[in-house]
Amino acid sequence: MTALALKEDQTYWDENQLAVLQAGGIDEGVTRAELQAFLHECQRRRLDPFTRQIYLIGRWDNQKKRKAYRSQTSIDGFRLIARRAADEAKETIEYEDTLWCGADGRWVDVWLENEPPAACKVVVLRDGKRFPTTARFASYVQTNSNGEMVGLWRKMPDGQIAKCTEALALRKAFPEELGGIYAEEEMAQADNPQRVHAEVIRDDTPPPAIQAVARGDQEWVKATLAAAEIFADEAAGNKLWQDVIAKRNDGKIVTADAERIKDKIRARWKTLADEASAELVQGEIVPELDPADPWALRVEEIASEDDALTVASEVAEALSGGQLDDAKATAVHAAIAAREAAISGRAAA
Repeated sequence: MTALALKEDQTYWDENQLAVLQAGGIDEGVTRAELQAFLHECQRRRLDPFTRQIYLIGRWDNQKKRKAYRSQTSIDGFRLIARRAADEAKETIEYEDTLWCGADGRWVDVWLENEPPAACKVVVLRDGKRFPTTARFASYVQTNSNGEMVGLWRKMPDGQIAKCTEALALRKAFPEELGGIYAEEEMAQADNPQRVHAEVIRDDTPPPAIQAVARGDQEWVKATLAAAEIFADEAAGNKLWQDVIAKRNDGKIVTADAERIKDKIRARWKTLADEASAELVQGEIVPELDPADPWALRVEEIASEDDALTVASEVAEALSGGQLDDAKATAVHAAIAAREAAISGRAAA
């Protein structure tokens, strides 16, 4: 056993372990409770954070006004959990060849193009039963505010989407062991400034039982449509947005219902932005955006009410994700309102 190895009866991290965790990118803002929860997750899943099987990742929480830390599992951790589950059940676990395709829909077993693939397919076989999964590249790619790929998504796009697809396939094959666990590559798009949202394209038409579940969750859809019209702030809207995506990806609501709710959320974001702008007009001095600021350029692209809704939702996502502070978001919302007023004036003329 190494000096960093976790013990079953351990109740908190020792000094050496904490030093290694902090060296790996965990800053001083992490709370003792979050570290305690992370230790429990490592012990419960039997994963080693010091061999990169599981991570503690911080993302900005707009309600808490700080980074909130939660565990994320690497693809190696996924494979280990699945292998243990198969061994304990005396089952086999195998893979078919990983495939990629371009916009032409032609599947290949190695990606040689300079452009990233359009989608990836992974099939996991648990004791001979196939669990096929296909994922679109656009649903998971991590981008900057200009929509450009960043990090490993730019350097190894085929490998990144393959990890996402494998994680999805393993979760389908081992729902009890991997349910609620997400790979770091799957969650990278959560940091995007409102460019894409995760969506899985499954190979097979869902069986009647799954279709019945999707049709049957209408009470949740009805309640969420109502909530989307009255939520009080951007953070609440972001929470609804993520809940909708999770329900859709789990097959509990159909895509049409998900899009209806998202349209309501966008409209509410726009209303909140208009209300904030009206308050600002009544006396608060709002700093103007630098004309060279990317957000100023984004606002200049607004040519219709639909464009304004899109940019307002992008601002909300960026604020929730920590890419914008409150003052900057206020300035952008004011610029959006001014841009809309200018467009309306031209239309009236």
